[in-house]
Amino acid sequence: MKFLVKYRKVLLFISFLLIAFILWLIGYETSLNYSFNGVVENVSYDVQHHATVTIRGKEYELGLNTWGRNKNIKGIIEKGDSMIKKKGELYIELIKRNKKDSLIFLHK
Repeated sequence: MKFLVKYRKVLLFISFLLIAFILWLIGYETSLNYSFNGVVENVSYDVQHHATVTIRGKEYELGLNTWGRNKNIKGIIEKGDSMIKKKGELYIELIKRNKKDSLIFLHK
């Protein structure tokens, strides 16, 4: 019992790191399992500039999966653009509507 009291702060810190790692791992696995190919029906950004897109009626929260953490991403994804993400790959291809250009977002 004295051991727990003596090292309480260290144990709390280690517990915090373990929980943070588990949450990161869950997000990483979710990122790998995303699979979509279609036109962006809706896009919204939160105050931290994380994008949430709707493709074929399903929402994908890209900010939570560390795509586009950069604040400059706000406004890049627009309604009518096409997005492609294959299961097991860590990048998203964005094809702008009315253009032949495409952008690739890498998972960070």
